[in-house]
Amino acid sequence: MNGSNENHAELEVTRRRRFYLGALGPRWVVFLDGVWIGNAPRGKTARFSATPGTHKVTVWARGGGTCSNDLELEFQAGKTYRLTCDVNVDRWRSLFARQGPISRMQNQVGTVVRIAQDGWINKGGIVLTEI
Repeated sequence: MNGSNENHAELEVTRRRRFYLGALGPRWVVFLDGVWIGNAPRGKTARFSATPGTHKVTVWARGGGTCSNDLELEFQAGKTYRLTCDVNVDRWRSLFARQGPISRMQNQVGTVVRIAQDGWINKGGIVLTEI
C-alpha cells in the first residue's frame, strides 16, 4: 500500500497457473468473513482492501463445489498481506496413484464419503497459504 491509506490493510491473493489445469475454470472467488470481495484469476494477483482486525479468508471455485481451507489473519492498518492459492494436488494424486484396483476403489469411495459428509463440497480442494 506504500502508506497511501493508513486506515486499511491490503490483501493480495495470487492464484498459481498450472498449465495442465486450464479446463478447471478461469476464476476462483475470494471471500472475506463470508462476503464476496472479488475474483482470483488464474495466474494473476488480485488486490483487495480490508479493515484492521481479525478476518477469515476463503477461496471458492466459481462453481461452488470446491473451497480452500479458512485462513484467519489479524490485519493491521497500512500493511500488505500476501496469499497464494492453488489446487490441492495431493488430494487428487491419491485418487489416480498407481495402486491395485481394490486400493484405488477404497480411496475413491473414501473421497466421495468425505465430500458427502461435507455437504457435497470438496473442502480443502484448494490450498490457501500466507507467503
